[in-house]
Amino acid sequence: MDVSIEEEKNKKQSDEEVSAEETKQSDIKEDVVVSGIDGDKFWVKIVIEKRRGRFTRLLEAMASYGFNLSDPSVTTSNGAFLVTSQVEGIYGDSLPIHQIRELLLGIIRET
Repeated sequence: MDVSIEEEKNKKQSDEEVSAEETKQSDIKEDVVVSGIDGDKFWVKIVIEKRRGRFTRLLEAMASYGFNLSDPSVTTSNGAFLVTSQVEGIYGDSLPIHQIRELLLGIIRET
């Protein structure tokens, strides 16, 4: 069974539309929760809408701001990503939790 490139592209677009509709129907809101662990280490929980390439862009943006994720866990449900991970600042700077949360909210709004 050969699947044409056009059919595969249409299926991916359809899957993305279904994911976006699931998110709207389930009333899932994008959110960031940050908890301090120790010094420049903290735990994050990020909920974002599931769209193609969004998780990759999120990781790239976090890396560009100097965040290093360790032990990440990604779950998808109802058209949304739930990302939980320990995060460490690679430059050794320690920001207040509320500033980290605001920075991460800005990142997810940009992606």
